[in-house]
Amino acid sequence: RVETLVLRPANIVGPSLNNMISRLLRARAVPRLLGYDPMLQFLHERDCARAICLAVNSKRWGVYNVAGEGAVPWSKAIKLADAVPMPIPHFLAYPMVGSLAALRLIFPKHLMDYFRYPTVISDDLFREDFGYRPQYDSVETLASVTSNRAHVLDTR
Repeated sequence: RVETLVLRPANIVGPSLNNMISRLLRARAVPRLLGYDPMLQFLHERDCARAICLAVNSKRWGVYNVAGEGAVPWSKAIKLADAVPMPIPHFLAYPMVGSLAALRLIFPKHLMDYFRYPTVISDDLFREDFGYRPQYDSVETLASVTSNRAHVLDTR
């Protein structure tokens, strides 16, 4: 029997991260598929670090979801990140993103469904087993993404 601990976090975002979702939310205009507004969860980078510390210092094993507090529609996430939604018709989105992804200007085409369907997880087990409580709610987490907008956008 292998005793392994696996953490499956929600979208990790924050002021110092330069991952795909953080870069997307830092953009002045953020794509939004017309007719879709999926619920999404976000995890502040500091809450993620705390979750990792709790896991590393435990004697537990298993697979655990880790999320921030609450879920928000993609349209609200864009607004909280102080960005402007860029409406894109669904039938144009896939070919457009595929072309831009080939030039490394945007995310890969296979991630488009992420902006169509909800991505919401339950981290009740992690909270119960580890005593985890996120310190940042969705509003604070998404607002933090743009708090360092100029610095993070300039570094690659």
